[in-house]
Amino acid sequence: MQTARFQFGLIAALAFGLGLSLSSSEAEGYPAGSAVSHGSNPVWNVAGNFSGSGDHAVFTSDAGHAIITDVVISTTDQYNADVNMTLDDGTSIGRFLTNGYSTSYSWSATPMRHTFSSGLVVPEGSSVRLSTSRGTVYYTLSGYYAQP
Repeated sequence: MQTARFQFGLIAALAFGLGLSLSSSEAEGYPAGSAVSHGSNPVWNVAGNFSGSGDHAVFTSDAGHAIITDVVISTTDQYNADVNMTLDDGTSIGRFLTNGYSTSYSWSATPMRHTFSSGLVVPEGSSVRLSTSRGTVYYTLSGYYAQP
């Protein structure tokens, strides 16, 4: 009789321990903080080109903070071209150099590609502007929206 009680108690304790270990816990989302995505489709991208001096608005963050994660920029100039990325208030958030080279027969421009591990933040309502020192600029920017 004593053995049956002991076995029953041991089985009950093991069942309780197993049930406790398999029970669900509170869900946690990572990365935490401002990197939590916003909206039902938080991913965005823009592409285009422009010619001439001055800065050109290429993207406006209209649904929370936009995080730029990927940048591809090239120019039509056969020499190096400096491309500056600013917000509409003049804050510089990126500066890129495209590499061009020429031979006696032709010239070529190598696109600049960069992926940011943490991203460039564009506050809600702000615009991203690009300007260049020369040539026509071709650009692709992509990222996601995050909660402010």
